[in-house]
Amino acid sequence: MPNARLSPSHDLHITVNILHDIFDLVSLYQILYYLVIFSIQFSCFFYFSLYYYLMFETSESNGVILPGNTSLNLVLAYHHTSADSERLKKYIDECDIYIPELDGWTPDAQRALQSISNGDAHLYQSLATQHRSTGLNHKIGVPEQSISEETPIEMLVKNIFNSQKKISIVDIPSKHPVTYDLHQSFRIRFGQLYNPDFGKVLKTISSNAQQEAISQTNREKYILGQIAPTIEAAIADDPELAQKDHLSVVMTMGAIHTTLHHSLLNDLRVTGTGYYRKTIEPGDEIFGHREELVRRYQFGLPVRKQLIARAFADLDIMNNMQSHPAHGADLIRIVRSVSSQLTMPEIRALHESAVQRKDTAIITKIGRLLELAHTVVMCTGPIILDSIVQAI
Repeated sequence: MPNARLSPSHDLHITVNILHDIFDLVSLYQILYYLVIFSIQFSCFFYFSLYYYLMFETSESNGVILPGNTSLNLVLAYHHTSADSERLKKYIDECDIYIPELDGWTPDAQRALQSISNGDAHLYQSLATQHRSTGLNHKIGVPEQSISEETPIEMLVKNIFNSQKKISIVDIPSKHPVTYDLHQSFRIRFGQLYNPDFGKVLKTISSNAQQEAISQTNREKYILGQIAPTIEAAIADDPELAQKDHLSVVMTMGAIHTTLHHSLLNDLRVTGTGYYRKTIEPGDEIFGHREELVRRYQFGLPVRKQLIARAFADLDIMNNMQSHPAHGADLIRIVRSVSSQLTMPEIRALHESAVQRKDTAIITKIGRLLELAHTVVMCTGPIILDSIVQAI
């Protein structure tokens, strides 16, 4: 019997089935391939994550580890006037170790401060009077002694005299390169503040604020690395501290140093009964336009020309105020509420009046604004006056 010949439709059907089988096989291999790739990637991710945790979470992020049962209170506050400084004493009284803000310090200065804390009256009197020409009021843009009759070193020794507290310092020392850069950023801007070219004045203020932002960032990194070893050294040096079940450390810094607080939140570790907290004095959560400028550069935020101009206005108004309130925050609040109302043409006119030493309409307006702002601040306390002053 002759072989039966398959029809073309039957051949086509067989071919389609074979192709389906091939495609199914390829799909299976693809699935297996991707499963293997996924398993390898997942394993790499898992082991890398484990390595990262072991190497970084347990070492670098734990780089600031306080000794057992030690608490740290970071107090952020203005400290430009005697009234400002007096508010800090209550925190010093409650601690075992006090860490003041003191950039440019020397070992001799630290030993002297410790002797004063121990009750050395003779050294207290000499140190409280011999630094009258080296105060730090220039940090907020005003001449020496124009805000407070006391210099910062006088205010510091008054707070610690006979307190019997251990004095430790974590700030940048006198010969540290950041100290030089930081102090340069304070000094340069005053020598060039009244250049006849207003554009150059704004460039100077901007560049110095950028320099200070870099210096303050580097300074805070240095401080962060010094906290734990400095506290450990203080405990090792004092048998009484070593015997205490719980140690309280108070560290005071200017209100602008909120970035240090954020770093401590990320990097600081406490054990046992220890803890960390930040304290901001009520009413001190406000900054002048120049401080805002520095902070914007620190955080990488955009800066408008108007902000730089208002920073100039802040500095000029402070330099020419006949009297100042008792607290530095009130001064900042008054000045900011006035300068924030000025337009760019008015600030330029203010600069021209300052260069030519002439009283003009803008000087008269600023005088009225200052009078109202001072009255409102002194009557209502810590509020921002930008909206109130618009009434004038």
